[in-house]
Amino acid sequence: MKKQFLILLVALLILSLTVGMYVYNYHKQQLMIKKNNQFYESYIQKQILGTDLISIINKTIDSNEKNAIQKQAGYYQENEENSIKIYIQFLEDKRTILMEDIAEKTTESFIKYFATAQFKCTNIEYHSKTGKVKSLTFQQL
Repeated sequence: MKKQFLILLVALLILSLTVGMYVYNYHKQQLMIKKNNQFYESYIQKQILGTDLISIINKTIDSNEKNAIQKQAGYYQENEENSIKIYIQFLEDKRTILMEDIAEKTTESFIKYFATAQFKCTNIEYHSKTGKVKSLTFQQL
């Protein structure tokens, strides 16, 4: 009887530890998602300079690299979990420019011509699977 009780107690302890670790890891993951999203959400409907936009682009590219987001023809491919894209709309051009076009090819030119230009984040989207930021759209003012 005592042996069966001890076995049951050990099994319950192992089960409790397993559930506790699962809840802890889930909570930790949600906090990381919230922290990452807060960085990007802080720019919603806020005016920023072109130099700030370049900093956001560099952080986003770094994030995509750390998450091993696949590239095709020099552009990051969207996935359903943790890819982030930034779209930029300029006043004189109706096209939407991707962050890779600025970061890879024309960073110096962008800083030269748009360092003091005002931009505003007009749209933010989230991954449906994870709730992480999926894309941001900045518009020149």
